[in-house]
Amino acid sequence: ATFLKGRQGDRVGLIVFGNSAFVQVPFTQDLEACQQLLSELQVRMAGPKTAFGDAIGLGITLFENSEIEDRLMIALTDGNDTGSRVPPAQAAKIAADNNITIHVIGIGDPQAVGEEKLDEATLRAVGESSGGK
Repeated sequence: ATFLKGRQGDRVGLIVFGNSAFVQVPFTQDLEACQQLLSELQVRMAGPKTAFGDAIGLGITLFENSEIEDRLMIALTDGNDTGSRVPPAQAAKIAADNNITIHVIGIGDPQAVGEEKLDEATLRAVGESSGGK
């Protein structure tokens, strides 16, 4: 929400992912509407799995259908992909081929086990292969 407040004049979009990825907010400059829809998000509302690679793929599709020149994704995830058809690192390479940079923000505990564990290796691979951090 704080990040969005500083985006005046930018077009932003919001993709939510769980069992699959879907567009919560298509590209818009209506930051108030985006803030409202962001405030309505809940953890696991898209299902218990993490389709991180598919979310990157959906973002690529959104950019392909737009005329936006500066192409940047910011992914908030634990990186623990449990449901994608395309692995996140592979999707990030495709994003890079389409001049899309992905910055990742890891959320989770690297000491946890199973699906709750923060997958730092995947997060680094996604960021590095797309020119992000």
